[in-house]
Amino acid sequence: FLKLLHILGVIEFARRLNNFVMRNRVDNMRLELIDNNLLTDSSAGRALPDTRMNLAHDLLAAAIRQRTFISMLPQTPSFIKYLHTRTKKDKALIQQLLIDCNYQCFMRME
Repeated sequence: FLKLLHILGVIEFARRLNNFVMRNRVDNMRLELIDNNLLTDSSAGRALPDTRMNLAHDLLAAAIRQRTFISMLPQTPSFIKYLHTRTKKDKALIQQLLIDCNYQCFMRME
């Protein structure tokens, strides 16, 4: 039972990460980094239905592909501007998401 809860937590985190990178302005930052040849191994985030557990692998794989982009994001000037336009609540959620995107997080997803 505890292992199931752990797995569901990892899937939920991957869903939150994908939803974040699918935001229009955030995805445009990803595309900007790709256009400037600063990012090569990223793809768009994916939203998958909550009711289809057989798609969990696709959800996790899409989140894992964001590793390099997420690590570059806090230093990106367009992201810094974007963060200043967010509400305090949204800014705190974004900052916590970025803090949680560490090596251990991606290892759990793998």
